[in-house]
Amino acid sequence: MESMTKAYLLVRVAIHDLASYQEYMKHTPRIIDAHGGRMIVRGGDVTTLEGPEETQRHVVIEFPSSDAAREFYESEDYAAAKALREGAGEAQFILLEGYAPESWKDAVRGSREEVKE
Repeated sequence: MESMTKAYLLVRVAIHDLASYQEYMKHTPRIIDAHGGRMIVRGGDVTTLEGPEETQRHVVIEFPSSDAAREFYESEDYAAAKALREGAGEAQFILLEGYAPESWKDAVRGSREEVKE
Protein backbone atom coordinates (compact mmCIF):
# COMPACT_ATOMS: atom_id res chain seq x y z
CA MET A 1 0.00 0.00 0.00
CA GLU A 2 1.34 3.42 -0.97
CA SER A 3 2.06 5.84 1.88
CA MET A 4 -0.07 8.97 2.06
CA THR A 5 2.82 10.93 3.59
CA LYS A 6 4.58 13.30 1.22
CA ALA A 7 8.15 12.54 0.26
CA TYR A 8 11.06 14.76 -0.66
CA LEU A 9 14.11 14.37 -2.84
CA LEU A 10 17.00 16.33 -1.40
CA VAL A 11 19.56 16.88 -4.14
CA ARG A 12 23.08 18.20 -3.60
CA VAL A 13 25.19 18.96 -6.67
CA ALA A 14 28.78 20.04 -7.14
CA ILE A 15 28.65 21.59 -10.62
CA HIS A 16 31.75 21.25 -12.84
CA ASP A 17 30.32 22.29 -16.24
CA LEU A 18 27.60 24.92 -15.87
CA ALA A 19 26.53 24.95 -19.55
CA SER A 20 25.89 21.19 -19.60
CA TYR A 21 24.13 21.34 -16.24
CA GLN A 22 21.87 24.14 -17.50
CA GLU A 23 20.83 21.97 -20.47
CA TYR A 24 19.83 19.22 -18.01
CA MET A 25 17.86 21.80 -15.96
CA LYS A 26 15.71 22.69 -18.99
CA HIS A 27 14.17 19.20 -19.05
CA THR A 28 13.59 18.26 -15.42
CA PRO A 29 10.54 20.39 -14.47
CA ARG A 30 8.16 18.71 -16.94
CA ILE A 31 9.35 15.24 -15.90
CA ILE A 32 8.95 16.04 -12.20
CA ASP A 33 5.49 17.48 -12.86
CA ALA A 34 4.44 14.35 -14.78
CA HIS A 35 5.09 12.35 -11.60
CA GLY A 36 3.11 14.69 -9.34
CA GLY A 37 6.15 16.50 -7.99
CA ARG A 38 7.11 20.12 -7.62
CA MET A 39 10.35 21.88 -6.81
CA ILE A 40 10.21 23.77 -3.54
CA VAL A 41 13.91 24.72 -3.57
CA ARG A 42 15.90 25.14 -6.78
CA GLY A 43 19.32 26.62 -6.23
CA GLY A 44 19.18 30.02 -4.61
CA ASP A 45 21.24 31.49 -1.83
CA VAL A 46 22.55 29.16 0.87
CA THR A 47 23.50 30.37 4.34
CA THR A 48 25.28 27.94 6.64
CA LEU A 49 24.02 28.49 10.17
CA GLU A 50 26.02 25.70 11.80
CA GLY A 51 28.74 23.31 10.72
CA PRO A 52 31.08 23.41 7.71
CA GLU A 53 30.24 25.94 5.00
CA GLU A 54 27.99 24.47 2.32
CA THR A 55 29.09 25.21 -1.24
CA GLN A 56 26.96 22.84 -3.30
CA ARG A 57 23.77 23.58 -5.22
CA HIS A 58 20.60 22.35 -3.50
CA VAL A 59 17.26 21.24 -4.85
CA VAL A 60 14.30 19.97 -2.83
CA ILE A 61 11.49 18.28 -4.74
CA GLU A 62 8.18 17.40 -3.09
CA PHE A 63 6.23 14.34 -4.25
CA PRO A 64 2.89 13.00 -3.07
CA SER A 65 4.62 9.81 -1.85
CA SER A 66 7.90 7.90 -1.79
CA ASP A 67 6.52 5.69 -4.55
CA ALA A 68 5.95 8.71 -6.81
CA ALA A 69 9.48 9.98 -6.12
CA ARG A 70 10.96 6.60 -7.01
CA GLU A 71 8.82 6.39 -10.17
CA PHE A 72 10.19 9.77 -11.24
CA TYR A 73 13.80 8.84 -10.52
CA GLU A 74 13.54 5.46 -12.26
CA SER A 75 11.55 6.72 -15.28
CA GLU A 76 12.83 6.53 -18.85
CA ASP A 77 12.23 10.26 -19.31
CA TYR A 78 14.39 11.12 -16.32
CA ALA A 79 17.11 8.66 -17.41
CA ALA A 80 17.34 10.55 -20.72
CA ALA A 81 17.58 13.93 -18.95
CA LYS A 82 20.04 12.56 -16.40
CA ALA A 83 22.38 11.56 -19.24
CA LEU A 84 22.65 15.27 -20.12
CA ARG A 85 24.28 16.04 -16.76
CA GLU A 86 26.89 13.28 -16.96
CA GLY A 87 30.24 14.97 -16.45
CA ALA A 88 28.57 18.28 -15.60
CA GLY A 89 28.67 17.61 -11.88
CA GLU A 90 28.49 15.14 -9.07
CA ALA A 91 25.02 14.71 -7.62
CA GLN A 92 23.64 13.10 -4.49
CA PHE A 93 19.91 12.29 -4.40
CA ILE A 94 18.42 11.48 -0.98
CA LEU A 95 14.80 10.31 -0.65
CA LEU A 96 13.21 11.54 2.57
CA GLU A 97 9.79 10.55 3.85
CA GLY A 98 7.84 13.56 5.07
CA TYR A 99 6.60 14.07 8.60
CA ALA A 100 2.84 13.58 8.81
CA PRO A 101 0.91 16.70 9.91
CA GLU A 102 -0.83 14.68 12.62
CA SER A 103 2.54 13.60 14.04
CA TRP A 104 3.71 17.20 14.05
CA LYS A 105 0.61 18.32 15.95
CA ASP A 106 1.24 15.58 18.53
CA ALA A 107 4.89 16.66 18.85
CA VAL A 108 3.90 20.29 19.42
CA ARG A 109 1.35 19.30 22.06
CA GLY A 110 3.96 17.19 23.83
CA SER A 111 6.68 19.84 23.64
CA ARG A 112 7.81 21.56 26.86
CA GLU A 113 6.90 25.19 27.33
CA GLU A 114 10.34 26.24 28.55
CA VAL A 115 13.86 24.94 28.37
CA LYS A 116 15.32 23.97 31.73
CA GLU A 117 19.07 23.85 32.14
